[in-house]
Amino acid sequence: MKNKEIFSNFMNLKNFKNWSNNDLAKEVFNILHDDEIRYLSSAEEEKEIRLFCERFSKGLERLKTNDKLEPSFKLYEDKSRKITWKQCWEAVSKKYPDVQNQSEVLDNIDNDKELEIKRIIDKTIETQEILSWDSDLQIYFNAATLFYNNKPKSILDAWELLDKNYNEQKRLENLAEKHNIGSLQTYLGNFYFYKKQKYSKSLEFYKSAAQNYDVLALYQLGQIYEIGVNGHIEKDIDKAIEYYKGATKYDFPFAFNKLAYLSYCTRKYQQFFEYARKSAEINGFNPFPIIEEGPIMLDMDGNIKRSNKQQQFPNYLGVLYLGFAYQEGLWVNKNLSKAIQQYEHFLEFPFNHWTQPVLTRLFLLLKECAQNEEDITKAKNAFYKLKELIIKSLDAAWENTDSSILKFEDNLLGLNPDLINDIENAKYFSHNNGSSILLKSIVKRFTS
Repeated sequence: MKNKEIFSNFMNLKNFKNWSNNDLAKEVFNILHDDEIRYLSSAEEEKEIRLFCERFSKGLERLKTNDKLEPSFKLYEDKSRKITWKQCWEAVSKKYPDVQNQSEVLDNIDNDKELEIKRIIDKTIETQEILSWDSDLQIYFNAATLFYNNKPKSILDAWELLDKNYNEQKRLENLAEKHNIGSLQTYLGNFYFYKKQKYSKSLEFYKSAAQNYDVLALYQLGQIYEIGVNGHIEKDIDKAIEYYKGATKYDFPFAFNKLAYLSYCTRKYQQFFEYARKSAEINGFNPFPIIEEGPIMLDMDGNIKRSNKQQQFPNYLGVLYLGFAYQEGLWVNKNLSKAIQQYEHFLEFPFNHWTQPVLTRLFLLLKECAQNEEDITKAKNAFYKLKELIIKSLDAAWENTDSSILKFEDNLLGLNPDLINDIENAKYFSHNNGSSILLKSIVKRFTS
């Protein structure tokens, strides 16, 4: 293997993983270093890695112009172990065997086509080279498609470009089929499902991606069969459960939530509790790793931003379901203290549509369970937080910056003659104190 080829392989690995030079060097050191052969303390290891990064980066840069037969470098500063670049790449390629295969695919695409793919795949990082379809960014891109009701502009722009270019559609389809790239198959499934509304074709791509272990495709298939697509795909709960269970093999939290809900619907409360518990143990779905500045996020215009260490796709439903199970005593003994703990945990998640209802429930439970002055203080704090949240929601709606929570509640209540009549009838015939009339009327409306 020639030196230039070894250099090229390392560059392909670096680009595919979207690593910096130091990231690449650290990974190489971790692959080559063996604690059983040479033990290093934490301090020693940190020093060796820092010095190795410097040597590795300089040596790799020289490698592309080095004609020397099998040049070598030292793994440790004391020169106790030397290794050739050829041996180094052979060790690394065992951990990343697909890098060369994927690079051959991309190398066969001419520069003009690379630019077209770049515009389609990734409108958010125009300054970077095209990324592998299996990259964290592409996984995030696909996840945003599924979990954002209002699709980010970058997704809509990519679909618009692809929709106008039939040749590119066929080329991507052929690329996905030939190389079994699950994330690309999911991307095409999303394109045909949401943009083109060719549901049969989208199913083909989702199912191919699922066979290639793409967890987002498994989850999407579960949703499609759970809900059905009117006039196109029939609802099939058994198939939905099958695909959701496939996604849970990869600890995908939202699939656990779905299985918990479907178990609840059939009154299988033990399964409901177990699925909720497993989901609650998983914080969320994070294609990008958490780093000091927080994970990379997309805003609604498709621009890159960083959040403050919060989950990119937070998983709060498992915690919410678990709190409900303890509150109602579903399969487990009713335990309001544990229910309160789960609802308090829920409030640690980023603000969402369920924050205000959960805060309301938490206040009521704390007030109901209060046994001493400390408990009463907790209930008061929850009440003041709820009060502050309602006032902020009203202020935001008045200033027209964000009225989504109020719209959510308005749609939930759906003030209309039917609801008004239900409430008035319930008041007239009720022998209770009337405190739950509104809730019962809403429930009646949804169950009728």
